[in-house]
Amino acid sequence: MGMLRRLFQDESAQATTEYMLMLAVAITIAVAMIKKVLQPAYDRLKVALADQLEKNLFGGNMHSLKVGH
Repeated sequence: MGMLRRLFQDESAQATTEYMLMLAVAITIAVAMIKKVLQPAYDRLKVALADQLEKNLFGGNMHSLKVGH
């Protein structure tokens, strides 16, 4: 019983754990904010790339391309 009591009273690693949790929360918030800011730019880039590929590969006439029989 004494060993269990000492284990719960030992607070030497508590500060490290708290710092790790705070860092994890801060990183999660930063990633969410960066994703929210960069998502519209990524979407525009993706559409522009798809349009450019369609223009260069299919002469801008991809919708008339027949696939299958």
